[in-house]
Amino acid sequence: MPFFEAANTIRSDNDVNEFLKGLIERTPDKSVLLEIIHSASASLPTTTKAELLVAVAKVSDEADVRSAVQQACGKISSDGDYRKVASALFNEENTKRN
Repeated sequence: MPFFEAANTIRSDNDVNEFLKGLIERTPDKSVLLEIIHSASASLPTTTKAELLVAVAKVSDEADVRSAVQQACGKISSDGDYRKVASALFNEENTKRN
């Protein structure tokens, strides 16, 4: 998507984070969420990446999106950040089942 190609040229991690958070708050469709996951996974610091992945996990119950969050979670090097994302996936999954 050209929109995300342009967004990926933003040099400030904080600006990218705020931009992607703004998109998540609008609860976009699956294709946009997958692009957000891809953008977050590309170059953001671990903590910022984890925050975005948690936010995506909270807004989507799409299997493809949750699988992409899980795959991105596996690339997080911080144990604490990994647990935050995994917990969000697990908790949201249980919430949606009940």
